[in-house]
Amino acid sequence: MNVEQDLQSAMSRAYELRAAAKTLEQQEETFEDAARAVNYRETKESYKQAEAVWNAAKNTYNSTLRNYELRFRTLYEQVHDYYQVWDASRTALAAQESSYQAAELRYNQGNLPQNALLDARDTLDTAKETLAGNANDLFSAYNSYRWAVQTGGNLPCVLILKILNL
Repeated sequence: MNVEQDLQSAMSRAYELRAAAKTLEQQEETFEDAARAVNYRETKESYKQAEAVWNAAKNTYNSTLRNYELRFRTLYEQVHDYYQVWDASRTALAAQESSYQAAELRYNQGNLPQNALLDARDTLDTAKETLAGNANDLFSAYNSYRWAVQTGGNLPCVLILKILNL
């Protein structure tokens, strides 16, 4: 994953950005038509209005670009965050496996009651389930990221799904 290259790839494919660029282009043409109609006299009210609309369109376009980039970078960071959580849960599972083996040994030696062994087993099972859930989250985040890079993606939907953990 290379965030800068991937961002450029995603931006080149994003429908949202193409639509914003098209709107900006249309507003520029509208401004040019209005300016031409008053012979480019900046004191005319229709010129000022058309210029204000065009400036608003430029600001909207720039905002759309910045928002897209921010959402993409957030998706990139989510992959890293999910990786760290997954890696930590792998370590926790390894620790729980060692703990369970020790508990099993103590149980077999008669130094641990069966309830304590069952509790250790439950803790181990929980660690396995946590690892599986974290692996799914990482897989989903990475697939969402790759999809965004390859298609330009609908980043708001991807982020909403991530926020809701769907």
